[in-house]
Amino acid sequence: MRINKIFNSVLAILIVLIWLMPVSNMPNTLNETMIRNCYWMNIIVLLAVIIYEKTIRAGLSLISLGMIALLLICTWLFHSYYENISVVSFGYLYNYISFCLLININPRRLSKVRIWDALLDVICVLLITVGILMFLGNEQIEQFLRTFYVNHYSYVYTVMFMSKKTVTFFATHSISCFIYFMIWWMLEYRNSIKFEAKNIVFIVGIIFDIVMCLSVSAVMCSIMIAGYYYIKWTKKATKRNIIFSLILIVGIILAVITNASTIDTILSSNVNGINGRLGTNGNLWATLKFALQSLIPFGLCDVTGYWLTDGGYFMHFIRGGVLLIVLYYYGLFKLLKNNIKDANKRYVLFFSLMLFEIGYQFTNCMRFFMIMLFLLCFCQYKDANYQVNNGETNSHRKVVFNI
Repeated sequence: MRINKIFNSVLAILIVLIWLMPVSNMPNTLNETMIRNCYWMNIIVLLAVIIYEKTIRAGLSLISLGMIALLLICTWLFHSYYENISVVSFGYLYNYISFCLLININPRRLSKVRIWDALLDVICVLLITVGILMFLGNEQIEQFLRTFYVNHYSYVYTVMFMSKKTVTFFATHSISCFIYFMIWWMLEYRNSIKFEAKNIVFIVGIIFDIVMCLSVSAVMCSIMIAGYYYIKWTKKATKRNIIFSLILIVGIILAVITNASTIDTILSSNVNGINGRLGTNGNLWATLKFALQSLIPFGLCDVTGYWLTDGGYFMHFIRGGVLLIVLYYYGLFKLLKNNIKDANKRYVLFFSLMLFEIGYQFTNCMRFFMIMLFLLCFCQYKDANYQVNNGETNSHRKVVFNI
């Protein structure tokens, strides 16, 4: 038993380390080898957890195999027909294989150690501290991030530090905001079981990191969190909750008025935001038009002259059509349903992830898989403790906490 606890604790720490694994080693320089190694480490850990837990589910396994088969068939068909403008890139499989492994996980054994609470505290302290240092323009943290965490494009941190955006280890504001939202969600999950002052401090710090990302993603996450608390506080019409709700409404109005010009610029930009994605002058329109006309999804092909990465729905549609979208998000829904017992918060998380997918393929990016695995383990650990503390012995009993 002690050996199992030690193994579980080591694996839990490994999950966090791989989640924050460096992806570059020179200032302002992309390192494809290190990025590829990070993907491999994600795949190895996910596979190891599946073997350790022995939780292969027939239905989700078929969905996983179906997605991979669909991508390979579309790749063969598209490349055969459009050989002159397409190049097969099997590197896209890293993302899909990781996701297919993830949706088969149910970490009942791995979640039985107490270290998950402590690790969440460490993560919060780290992200809040680094976020504050970025906001203050600390030169040491800037050099560190520019050297070890360059991703997507070479001078990403130059741009982020110029605007004092609190992206910490995740390079871009979209990924950063969505990850911070998941951290906030875990803190709120823990707070609903047992109120602790440190949770409030961490929640305020994480919301600071979200807001200071200064992007469409930051606006969307802020509105969702504000809406959540508004619903929570108005469900019970106590004097305290009414005061909190009024303060929240006034705060939102002041924030919108103060940042009206920034919000307008973000939303109307032809290279970012809603217009940049859905407008006829946006960077996705030509790709979507070609995909609809060709009828054959791109599969794993890169296509000359077209933009092939952005929101999750867009990316899955051009690579596998409507069928891939249905399989992918049904698999995500089943993953949450199989691992999170709090129905209310489960639906909040699923709805939020689906909204995130409009602007970025968050659930298919390298930094998503380990933080989602962490979240699943954390929730199962907290649910188990809640049952024990309340004298429940039936591990399958549905646990529902009020929003």
